[in-house]
This record gives sequence, structure tokens and C-alpha cells, in this order.
Amino acid sequence: MNIKYIITSGFTLVFSILSYGNTKLEVLNSAISDDAIVLENTHFTHLIMYGQSLSAGGASVTSLSTENIPGNYMLGKQVWYNYGNTNTLEIHPLVGHPSFAYPTDLGEPPIMGAANHIQKKLGNLNIIATSVGVGSTSIEELSKESEIRYFYADFIRVLKRGSVATSRLNSTINCPAIFWLQGESNYSPGGYGLTNNSAATLTKEGYKALLIQLKNNMQEDIKIQYEQQKPPILYTYQVGVEYTRGKTLNIGMAQLEASNENEDIVCTGPVYPMTDYGGHLDANGYRWYGEMIGKVYYKHSVLGEDFKPLQPKRIYRDQDNNKVILIQFLVPKPPIVLDTKTLSQATDYGFEIYTNNIRQTIQSVRVVNSDCVEIRCLSPLTDDVEVVYAGENTGGHGNLRDCDDYQAFFNYVDIDKRDGDGNYIYPRKGNRSLRPNSAEPIDDSGNIIYNKPY
Repeated sequence: MNIKYIITSGFTLVFSILSYGNTKLEVLNSAISDDAIVLENTHFTHLIMYGQSLSAGGASVTSLSTENIPGNYMLGKQVWYNYGNTNTLEIHPLVGHPSFAYPTDLGEPPIMGAANHIQKKLGNLNIIATSVGVGSTSIEELSKESEIRYFYADFIRVLKRGSVATSRLNSTINCPAIFWLQGESNYSPGGYGLTNNSAATLTKEGYKALLIQLKNNMQEDIKIQYEQQKPPILYTYQVGVEYTRGKTLNIGMAQLEASNENEDIVCTGPVYPMTDYGGHLDANGYRWYGEMIGKVYYKHSVLGEDFKPLQPKRIYRDQDNNKVILIQFLVPKPPIVLDTKTLSQATDYGFEIYTNNIRQTIQSVRVVNSDCVEIRCLSPLTDDVEVVYAGENTGGHGNLRDCDDYQAFFNYVDIDKRDGDGNYIYPRKGNRSLRPNSAEPIDDSGNIIYNKPY
């Protein structure tokens, strides 16, 4: 099974910053652990993932990426910087394992799949991969300007440690990409704002402004710390699934619009096609989406393509039938398909139609050519029409994709499988059953795609 472009999920028309000072000289002269990597006079590419729980692999429990891909590394003993990591001034082989040092259910963060995909695609980089996300946080809490919960300090510390870890090896480092997976906490009222007296924004324009400011801050801090001229690209997913709230999908739309309006922001698409536990992905889902991120990075940053995910570009009425509207899409790889094998069929394939704020009964949804969907309703659509896709009423899911034939490197695995002694094949934390809430993807014969590429 190939990695597909999936239509963007949903649319409607305090800490002090750590300063090393003299400590840096002491660290540079200190001994390096026996199991650390010593690559002197080497250039490293640092890939950083930031955001909330999905950026860290929350609820994944199982670790799939347990074998090192040559050329891939991490700072310290695990890929997570901020969940019980140690020896973070050393470079170690990038391998996955549950984060037992912290009472979480982390297992397979998407940065693992992204870094491993990029390395297998290129094979000529020395990549350091780092996850520095924090669960249940608003974009305000993760911002540099936050006055109450300064998680951005960890982002700064990661850069400082990357600089020191490579400097002590007489090596260099740069950061070409930041991967941003956040937005769930800005869909629900009650999150923290920038100050004690403010709440997290719920508006599209408010979120977009904060995202652009955060992007600017991270780019500037990376340029200063790594002494690089070119700012990194911000790759953002589109938040959705069960976290989606409201009809206008403000946060997901903010991320999509920001990517369409800014050359240094690229939208990698939604996570709803991947297997999940009701919002959080399972281990397969995280590695699968990590490869999707790796694909977009390769297409945009390596091949130089002007990458845009599948999304609507024109909505219009059928001049011969007032019960019908048509949606024309920007399609990376035609034709578009209503796919019920990758995930179960959503109501009306994820589409909703409203007139005068009243939801209309849809009679049929069908693809009418390589880039157009026709929606036929029971009643005439004579007033202003609103179209929603993958919104709250369908659990943030839909069934539209294109036909991209770009290949994944890793297989969809049976993560509950045990060996002959009854032990789980893939390391996990706790005894939780790992069958996803969503249906598992199937092939054309109706069989789950175990041991076949994502």
C-alpha cells in the first residue's frame, strides 16, 4: 500500500534560559561515554519536532523503530529531550524504546519515522533527531512570549546542547527543518494564554498570528545558535480527528492558510488516515505519519517542489440542478478517490452541507472526474452554502485522497503479536491492548495490510 496524499482535515470556505558560559569549556574537556558516538570533523543535520502530545508520540505505548538506521543519531539516551533523558551533551545512535524514565505512554514518536525515512531516502546525511514537545499545551504555552509556562526554554536548551555536543567533536551542525504538531488544546476553551489573565486563542486569525510569531522566533534562535544563514522551514501538520471542534475548523484552517500564505511554512497534511486511539495515534499510525512528513520534506527541501497538500480550490453550483454543488480540488497526483480501505467510511465520506446554518441531507457523494467531487442534496441549495469536510460530526475523518505512488519504507505491523514464549515482539510500556479504535487498513482482498508498506 502506498503513502497517499489525504485531503486536508477539515475545511470551510517558567524557566530561565540556560546559559553555559564557562560551563561550556568544562563540558568540552570532559570524557565521552563509551557508548556515545564519536564522529569528529563531521557535519550534522538537526531535525527537531515541537508541539503537544502527538509530536511526542503520546499514547503510542509500543516502540517500533528499535533498530538504528546508520547515519541517524540523538542527543542523549533517548529521542525525547524533555522526558527523563540523560547524557544530552553526547550523540548516540537513534533507536526507539518506551520512555520508562517518565510516567507516560510514549513509545513511537513521529520524528523517528521522519528521520529514518529521510535517511533511507538520501543515505548521505548525519541526522540528529530530537523530540521536545509537551502534551496538553496551547500554542501560547509553547511560545517564547509565554509568561507562565515557559516550555520554549527546552527548545533553546536543545539548540545549546546540539551546539556543544557537536563542538566537542570539532564538528558542525545546522537545522533545516522544524516539525510542528500542535493545535488540539486551541480547539477547546480553557487553555492557557500568554499571561495569567488570558486564555488560549480559539480563533483562526489569532492562532495564525501566534504560529507565524513562533516560527519567526525559532528560526532566529536557530540561526543565532547554529550560526547558519538560511532559516529552517516550518513543517506543520493539520490538527484534526476527534479533537476537531466547531463548524469552521479554525485551528486546522489557520495551519493550512499559513502554509499557503508563507513560503517558509509547509503543510504536511492531516493525521486522520492513520490508525488511532480516538485522537492519539497508535505506534503504526505515528511511524506512518512520520514517513508522510519525511516524504514532504524530501519533495520540498530536497527536490525543491512547491508542495501543497490535497485541498479544495473552487466550490460552485451545478447550473442545471440547484440540488447539486461541485468541488474542484488541487490534486498533487490525480485522480482523487473516495477510499474506504485505508479507513472506514465516514458519514457521506466526511462531507457536510449547510444552508442558513441548517445541515442538509446529502443523497450522494461521487467523484465526477480526476479532480472534482459532486455532492447531491435532497433539497434545493438556493441560499448561501457552507461545505465542511472531516469536521466534528464525523470525528474529524473523511475518505478523500489522491493516487500518489510514492513508496513507504516501513511496514504496517501487528503490534499485538507475540513470539513463541508469549512475549510481545515490539517493546511496550504496560499491558494495554494496542488494537486501534479505528479500523485497520485493508488491501483489495479485504485483508489487513500486516507486513506490507504503509
